[in-house]
Amino acid sequence: MVKGYLSQLVNVINECQIQLSKGETLPVESEKIKQQALLIIDESVSSIQNVQKLLQKQAISIHNDLLQALSMVYTDKEKCLLLLSRVDKMALEANHGLNEELKKNYIIQEQFFSYSQELYKHFRALEIEDAKIRVEAQKAKDKAKKYEKERYYFLALGPFGLAGLATATGLFTSWSTKASNASKKASKSKAQLEGLQASRDQIKMTQDSFGLCIGALSGVKNTLAFLSSGLHNIMQNNENKNETLTLLTLYLNASISEVTILMQDIA
Repeated sequence: MVKGYLSQLVNVINECQIQLSKGETLPVESEKIKQQALLIIDESVSSIQNVQKLLQKQAISIHNDLLQALSMVYTDKEKCLLLLSRVDKMALEANHGLNEELKKNYIIQEQFFSYSQELYKHFRALEIEDAKIRVEAQKAKDKAKKYEKERYYFLALGPFGLAGLATATGLFTSWSTKASNASKKASKSKAQLEGLQASRDQIKMTQDSFGLCIGALSGVKNTLAFLSSGLHNIMQNNENKNETLTLLTLYLNASISEVTILMQDIA
């Protein structure tokens, strides 16, 4: 079965989750945000898929009832209207479930926006720290080079340079160790920055995907609202005039087309 727009969006969110979970372990506070985001994605995808399955069943029932009602417009008006009354009830039930899901998705979208902002703050703080580390690393390297040159100078003095050589060697060793440690810290800091940026990118993409889900679910809601609005007009004007029956036929054909598209979107 061809996957509809909603399924494709869910797949995008799932892919974001996979990429987010694969990322490097972040600094403690950032890692907490990442783990919270992964948990929310799990729960929200499950919720969207449950609503999707229910909508698919409701859409099939609505579609079948509309087709049956269309076949009875001129032969059994009373049964046709009963079918439309049932369609209206199903549309209202579906809309209620959609409203609840939309509320959840709006909250989730806001939550992911908040996560993205927090990770950006963490990124900027780490960026400043990284700059300090790199300055320290360069300073240590420069000092190590300086005392390395002094070692050669005192070494060239022979016995007269032994005292200076010992001092220069000690300082060279000390600064070389500092340079090595600072370089390791710089490498770690760089990896954390890259991990933070990657995680923030995935969270931003997830936030955008939830926004698209909201749009898709709102589209379904609008289709159901169109059905209900038309049904209410028909129920209020159910005379057996040819003009009324013609309008009813037009409405049913339009509704069947709308629901057919809806079924494709939520597949």
